[in-house]
Amino acid sequence: MNYEIKELMKEDLEKDKNGFLETLGNLSETEEMSLEDAEKILFEINSNNGTIYVAKTSSGKIIGTAKLLIEQKFTHGGGKVGHIEDVAVRKEYEGNGIATKIIKEIISRAKKEKCYKIILDCKNSLLPFYQKFGFHIHENCLRLDLNDN
Repeated sequence: MNYEIKELMKEDLEKDKNGFLETLGNLSETEEMSLEDAEKILFEINSNNGTIYVAKTSSGKIIGTAKLLIEQKFTHGGGKVGHIEDVAVRKEYEGNGIATKIIKEIISRAKKEKCYKIILDCKNSLLPFYQKFGFHIHENCLRLDLNDN
């Protein structure tokens, strides 16, 4: 399978062009949104030390995605923490190493940015996938849902 890992660009958001939201929909329900709204969201992510990575086929179809957010800290000598979010691969492409390639790219970028750690939340069933990269269980994750829906 021929694909490459790239940063998501504004041009990739054009409705039905490459299927970014459709790919993300494999992870969580996504709603229809205007191109303008999608571009605003991408701008906000990029403006806040975030990068969305996508796996794109030679035809431009997006078949996988993940986001890296980099947080600057006052602790650890002003160190940085990488946060991995929104890892998704289209159902029909699962099992082809796409998520592995994206996660490796994110780890490489976090190292270049001199992050002292990378953290993420995942389902228990995905622990073995992340553990093969060296991630380990560390304490707990808590969540407070702020919306009633």
